[in-house]
Amino acid sequence: MKSTAILGTIAFASITGCATTPGNGTGGGMSVMPDCDGDGVCKVAVSVSNCKVGTPVPDPVTVDEGKRNVVIEWDLGSDWWAGYRFVDDKAIIIKNGNDQFDTPATSGSGKKVTLHDKNEKKDLIQYAIHVRHIFQGDCAVVDPTIKNQG
Repeated sequence: MKSTAILGTIAFASITGCATTPGNGTGGGMSVMPDCDGDGVCKVAVSVSNCKVGTPVPDPVTVDEGKRNVVIEWDLGSDWWAGYRFVDDKAIIIKNGNDQFDTPATSGSGKKVTLHDKNEKKDLIQYAIHVRHIFQGDCAVVDPTIKNQG
């Protein structure tokens, strides 16, 4: 009976291991695969170490041509447990192309933030990620890009 349970556990771990990708090497847990084609949520992994935001994965976030109102979701993953949080409606600051996005919305007690990308024109959009540590305060800002294909 014990050997059956152990084999079942090994099989389950093997199957679930196939559903994830390796970490991004910056201490932020698992990387996520984007789905920026307008058919789902475009996921972006954000890692933080020593109150420094690492380069998000992917960078740039590429939104396919002809896809409209794409939801982009940034996720702190396991770094949320270390006390890092997105800074409410200032978590994602669009530096150019503001007319293509709505106001960011945080969820999961600051673990995730989402934006709707209209993707109406071809543009390379600079944005800033703002994260705060519950004890250390605001962390260094990183400036990645979104590549709208229009």
